[in-house]
Amino acid sequence: MSTETASPRLLRIGEVLLRTGLSRSTLYEKIKSGEFDPPVRIGLRAVAFQEKNVDAWISARVAASNSAEQRAARVAASNSAKARRVARS
Repeated sequence: MSTETASPRLLRIGEVLLRTGLSRSTLYEKIKSGEFDPPVRIGLRAVAFQEKNVDAWISARVAASNSAEQRAARVAASNSAKARRVARS
């Protein structure tokens, strides 16, 4: 087994847009607001995004969505239990 760490992969804008599902303008709005890590310069007129940062952003969105769905399910279950109690009254 190798003890070397993998080199960071860089993704161009097209790949980032495909992976995130964001539009170009939304991506740059999120960068400006600090919600998304900015790209790194790889040339005079070229930038790329670190794959690990893109993957972390996606994972955070999935985790937030899952917790929101769980909260919604708990609220729905609570509301249906209350409705059953009221109906029995």
